[in-house]
Amino acid sequence: MNKSIAEKIGKELMEAATQIANKYGMVAKRGNGSYGSTSYKINNIVFDVKSDDNSRFTSSELDKMKTEFDLYKLQHNTISSFNVGDVFKNAINGKDVKLVGWKRRNRKYPVLVETVDGKDVYKITPYQLATLDIEF
Repeated sequence: MNKSIAEKIGKELMEAATQIANKYGMVAKRGNGSYGSTSYKINNIVFDVKSDDNSRFTSSELDKMKTEFDLYKLQHNTISSFNVGDVFKNAINGKDVKLVGWKRRNRKYPVLVETVDGKDVYKITPYQLATLDIEF
């Protein structure tokens, strides 16, 4: 067993998991893996419900980020008027973005915004959120 074989096995496994997930309207995500001289181990594969919109996040991830945003916005008076799902016109690089939520593990840039089409995700500070040129 070497790294290239482990990568091939992981890729094939995720292709199969993705087919199964699509069959049931879900998304498959994998955790970390490890390999040794005679074995390959994947820690977990998670099947999660797809979100309703074009978001690249699953519905459980969106729910968690929304809950955290609602908790942390109380501590930051500058963003207390914002809600998850708010859309900002031409806010970042001329793109329409929507507020996705708060990721507390990212201390410097905890606020996540995503383009409306779901292609790009931007990490910003609460201050940057408060100073966006907002047009609803």
